[in-house]
Amino acid sequence: KLLSFLIKLLHKILPTRERLHKTNQENTAVCLNCQSGEIDDLKHALVTCEKSQPTFYWMMKGISLFIPNVTEDEILHLDLVPDNPLPRHSLPLVWFVGNVLSSLWTRRKNGRPCHLYEIKTDIDAQVSLLRRTNYNDICIIVESMISV
Repeated sequence: KLLSFLIKLLHKILPTRERLHKTNQENTAVCLNCQSGEIDDLKHALVTCEKSQPTFYWMMKGISLFIPNVTEDEILHLDLVPDNPLPRHSLPLVWFVGNVLSSLWTRRKNGRPCHLYEIKTDIDAQVSLLRRTNYNDICIIVESMISV
């Protein structure tokens, strides 16, 4: 599920209102989640929309523990190269970004509010599952990003 989301994110094929409007599946490309009047493209939906912004910048703050000058575009392109070596290279960062953005996207898509505390709860649950796998060594890194 996460891999599918990340592929759609990287290829910019998530069904944003802008994308659906271009394929005549929506009457308007304007974001209906906020009052900005902006086109609901991928960057707006995940970064600049007032409903998504708190979660995105919380996630960005967590990533900046390992990549101090990380940009929004680097995160959206998963161009995440830590300043210092991490166990399993960039995997903890990509895992964190993927799970946060996937949770955020699912909430937007289902018309649910994007409350940060709920998304943190989702990520905590995913970390609990991760502990039971061969990738449990990245849990400490992910937990440090969650706690910012």
